[in-house]
Amino acid sequence: MLMLTDTDPEFDLRVLDAWRKHNQPELIVVSSKSTRPQRLLSSALSALLMLRLMFTDTRGLARISQRLGNNTGRPWAGLRAQIKLQAAAIAFFWRHRSRLKAAQSIYAHDQLCGAVAWMAHRFYGVAYDYDAHEIVPFRARRTSLLRVMLEFSWERRIIRGCRVCYVVNKPMRRLYRHFYGTANYVIRPNAFFVEQEIDLRADGDRLIVYVGSTGTYRRLETLVSTAKANNAEPVLFCENARQVGASLGVTDCHELSGYAPKLVEVAGGTASYFWCSFDGAILSYRYSLPNKFFQAVAMGIPIIATRGTYLGKLVAKYGFGYTIDERSSACGLMWDRAQYKAALEAMRWFRGEMRDAKIVL
Repeated sequence: MLMLTDTDPEFDLRVLDAWRKHNQPELIVVSSKSTRPQRLLSSALSALLMLRLMFTDTRGLARISQRLGNNTGRPWAGLRAQIKLQAAAIAFFWRHRSRLKAAQSIYAHDQLCGAVAWMAHRFYGVAYDYDAHEIVPFRARRTSLLRVMLEFSWERRIIRGCRVCYVVNKPMRRLYRHFYGTANYVIRPNAFFVEQEIDLRADGDRLIVYVGSTGTYRRLETLVSTAKANNAEPVLFCENARQVGASLGVTDCHELSGYAPKLVEVAGGTASYFWCSFDGAILSYRYSLPNKFFQAVAMGIPIIATRGTYLGKLVAKYGFGYTIDERSSACGLMWDRAQYKAALEAMRWFRGEMRDAKIVL
């Protein structure tokens, strides 16, 4: 087997877990580099894919438009970047065609690598598995409908040609079936974090902890306002911590690199919640489960989720946290001692049930 990824595997637990489970096959990072002729070829291919979707698959286009609503950007937003990604897939395929042809099978992570694997399958008959880290056309970005059309066209081809398509949970499997049709979908959640025991106390200092990127749809302004409304302290672990902290008015900000020991130290002895409340208008956020959720489960920390999302429904069902709406929520029950203790117990119970495969997300 040959494994392909488009990011440094050192920082992607999903890639590393798949690599270990498949006996550590040769792993190659697909470069984003391409030549001018390859970019021109990608431009021509883009035009053909969009024309085909517009004139031969109006049903698929209607599905895309319905799901996106008004969450699109300017007419050309992101299109150039997508053309470059396609060119990178073409360049990698051409540069490594002998190795791809000789591979017994390919394991492709995310769409760029999936496009390479599809080409190897199309031209050389090489079987491949596709690990869909998220449903690509509906990520948290305000790109143009044209780019979304290209991503939809590629993902549908990739999924229809693969042996196995790995998805993150049951709701996402339903979405993939809705958009891309029948395939061998296998659920593979992002539960890759090592379990830890942290001494959390209902009478400890109130914290809301966030770990990860700081894009618009992570609702970090709402995190800060929710913390202030509930007499709690926001704690962030992110890239460019000093700048992010200054922009949000947060003093307790830490760099993301090597954050895990510091997170354990900060949360110990407190009444902490893990912030998992993202913009529910984004399809990927509404139905998927973020890595932060699985990290919270591994550490036994209750979470804050957005009402109406799949994660919010899990909180309502199992009680391992608290849900808020799209605005800041000033509700003292969040840190009511009895309720916080119940959330802690529910999280530990849930962790055990998930570990023993009694709960499939």
